[in-house]
Amino acid sequence: MPPTVFTRLQQFSSARKGFTLAEVLIILGIIGVVAAMTIPNLIAANQKRVTVTKLQKAISVINQAYRLSYEENGDVNAEEAKALGAEDYFKKYWEPYIKLHTLCKTYQMCGYKSQTPFKYSNGSASGMNFIHINRIEFLTMDGFLYIIATAGGDKNDAMKELFVDINGGHGPNKFGRDVFV
Repeated sequence: MPPTVFTRLQQFSSARKGFTLAEVLIILGIIGVVAAMTIPNLIAANQKRVTVTKLQKAISVINQAYRLSYEENGDVNAEEAKALGAEDYFKKYWEPYIKLHTLCKTYQMCGYKSQTPFKYSNGSASGMNFIHINRIEFLTMDGFLYIIATAGGDKNDAMKELFVDINGGHGPNKFGRDVFV
């Protein structure tokens, strides 16, 4: 009795039960290319989300402290802040309303490696000294570094400016990446 189509199909299917090595390698190659294209985007999106969340928290902390200070002390203009000096301005208008971890008297106290750790987004040095008579630097319990400036510029103009480094002394310490004004 001659073999039927059904028996021939059984013989063919029993002879081939898996993938060839070449087929497996091609599939792995395709998976590798897709992973190489998507993983960097996923990492970048996650880093952006983390940065935004930390910055929102830093803004919330400083806004809450400002509101509490404003209710108790009223507002202070830039000239008054300059006249008080950075340290006295901080002690009266900010310190009672923030959970302070460290008041930085040196850059090492706050975990930085140099006196001028901050860089512009292109990587060039900003020239901003860490400790300055017209600024006060402090770390909060959440690891954020805040810098409050009461005067600045070549003419030592009165100003009220606030900087935040959302990851403290850890790099890259670049404006727009982890340091914001």
